[in-house]
Amino acid sequence: MPTISKLQTILIQAEQLHAELHKASLDTIDPAAKNMYTQMTQTVSDISKGLSQRLEQLIQRQATIAQYYQKK
Repeated sequence: MPTISKLQTILIQAEQLHAELHKASLDTIDPAAKNMYTQMTQTVSDISKGLSQRLEQLIQRQATIAQYYQKK
């Protein structure tokens, strides 16, 4: 599986995990657990942002390479 496809899959999974953790934080009444889920949600959100930025870099790089070879 090419790197871009792998990264897209990982990003989707991270977004799903973010949603599940957010739901868990809303569903619990235990303040300590709610805080834990909220912190985990933020961590996954930060990871997703990093993955998204890297994915964008790879897509731009792929476009640059494609343009280079089209000019030859």
